[in-house]
Amino acid sequence: MKTSRKRIGRTPQLPAGYQPAKEVSVSDALKLAVAMHRANGLDDAERLYGRILAALPDSADASHFMGVLQHQRGRSDEALRLIKRSIELHAGLPDWHNNLGNVLLA
Repeated sequence: MKTSRKRIGRTPQLPAGYQPAKEVSVSDALKLAVAMHRANGLDDAERLYGRILAALPDSADASHFMGVLQHQRGRSDEALRLIKRSIELHAGLPDWHNNLGNVLLA
């Protein structure tokens, strides 16, 4: 039985030199998720951030970027929880504090 796959939305641009692999490091998965996020592939980025957080719940980067994505989708309560968590895990990034302020301001 032959199945066809529909493509929905535009294909996000992958980072230069990215080669698919059977197993991907968390670092590479995060880079891919951020690239998809920046290319407005929010559904794909959200799924990948979610998979990273399922494997590593204390990933400050994945928590932060998932929070930013949630805010973009109008889910500010979830965005606040995730961005605050990322700052608890790694407080030394001023941009993260700025993003928290942006969510609070909105």
